[in-house]
Amino acid sequence: MTENVHKCSMISEDVYDRYLEALLRGDSCTCLKIIDGLLDEQVRPIVMYVDLLQRSLYRIGELWEHNRVSVATEHLATTITERTLAAIYPTLSWPENGASR
Repeated sequence: MTENVHKCSMISEDVYDRYLEALLRGDSCTCLKIIDGLLDEQVRPIVMYVDLLQRSLYRIGELWEHNRVSVATEHLATTITERTLAAIYPTLSWPENGASR
């Protein structure tokens, strides 16, 4: 069975759709559960950032631009995404040689 993925990423269209739908509902718990699942699967943070978070926010921006979602929905989606970024942050690795982050 071949899984439908965006730009050959490890983020399936199903995961993207579930995340986007949760964002649009303002369901931060589901968004964080999706991120936790991806972290458990060891999906690279950059993949989550570009192929899930960025893509979702771009889509919500398009919906807002066409008056399909409110400013409040767009702002809530941004806030939820900031929370998911905070969940991803501790998984980032930093150089041990004291180089700046």
